[in-house]
Amino acid sequence: MKKQMDTNQDIIPKLLSSDVQDFIKENRAKNVADLALHRPKNAENWPYQAILDQIKAFQKQGGKFNPWLEKSSEILLPAHSIIEQASSHILATFKASLVSGHDFVDLTMGSGLDSWALSHRFKKGLAIDLDSQNISFAAHNFKILGLDCIAVKNVSAENYVEAMDTVDCIYVDPQRRDQIRKGHIRFEDCQPNIIELMSRLKQKTAQLLVKASPMLDITRAMDELGYVTSVFVVEWRRECRELLFLCDFNQRFERDDVPIHAISIDDQSSILYDFETSRRKESECQIMIGDIEQYLYEPGPAFMKVGAFKTLSKKYAMHKLHVDTHLYSSSKLVKDFPGRIFKVCNVFSANKKELAKFIPERKANLAIRNFPMHIDVLKKKLGIKDGGDEYIFACTNQRDKKILIHGQKIQ
Repeated sequence: MKKQMDTNQDIIPKLLSSDVQDFIKENRAKNVADLALHRPKNAENWPYQAILDQIKAFQKQGGKFNPWLEKSSEILLPAHSIIEQASSHILATFKASLVSGHDFVDLTMGSGLDSWALSHRFKKGLAIDLDSQNISFAAHNFKILGLDCIAVKNVSAENYVEAMDTVDCIYVDPQRRDQIRKGHIRFEDCQPNIIELMSRLKQKTAQLLVKASPMLDITRAMDELGYVTSVFVVEWRRECRELLFLCDFNQRFERDDVPIHAISIDDQSSILYDFETSRRKESECQIMIGDIEQYLYEPGPAFMKVGAFKTLSKKYAMHKLHVDTHLYSSSKLVKDFPGRIFKVCNVFSANKKELAKFIPERKANLAIRNFPMHIDVLKKKLGIKDGGDEYIFACTNQRDKKILIHGQKIQ
């Protein structure tokens, strides 16, 4: 007779048994494929695949679940595929700071980190997910964390929205469908399709927070959602991590007047920089173009995504090197610029002899900004080795000349 499969409720106590927990802790750093080939002799009744999944998930989580793991050794991590798509606790805490109220619904629970963060801003909440094991693990984790205010439900977002009660806030993080190629992200390519749900969501809440891929086009997304009152592009550790749309169904802004924030946060979820602009402000701003001066500035990834190149120049009283070269320069140091700052050492043409005059060892960090050559081709042409303390920007100046700017990083 075929052995009956363990249910989710059967698996949880088995995973939490002392011998299984000891095994997981002892093998957290080991290769999961090797462990799969060497099952312990005393593991006949263990849910061994679920144990290996926990080890793999721990290896993949990269600190995202640190506040949970530090609080209890009985936390059960979701599948590693869910962890790879999950926000870190740092990003979850920041996005939760954007909303508040009495009750919320998380239509796409996933790892549970966003629901956990939102629970600190609301009195109660509901997290839904299609994966029954994920729901069981989340219910267990929320109980361990003392979050009795969060209920869970195994249902699709589309089905739940049909009959749900009204709440103060709905959060949704649509996931890209597997068959959709990376780099081609639209709301209609994701599950759930938030655009199809908008008319129903409008009847269920006043406040909607949508997380989207940083690859999504901001202007198109604002047009499709229709009730956007703020956009946040969030940068953490010098990477553009999340694109957030806050919608209020009780008010409506003209698309070009919606505040767009380029945000940089630290490891405590505190804001380092918050640069606000709008499509109208950017279109009405006069661009300032000029020569390279003593300092060179490279905007951070969130600020590049926002595309506020003219308003950024105006705010910090510096000029761009070319209309299509997103680098800035000034004669006086602007310490609070939201990005990297370099002291300009030399400016020269793109050839080996010129480079050898200023960087004899030809070791530098090369970047290309509005330059008609692939970075690997240019590296080979110049004979550059990666690394060191020298930085080179290959770019086009205001006279359409192709140049190299040699700088040393200040911050």
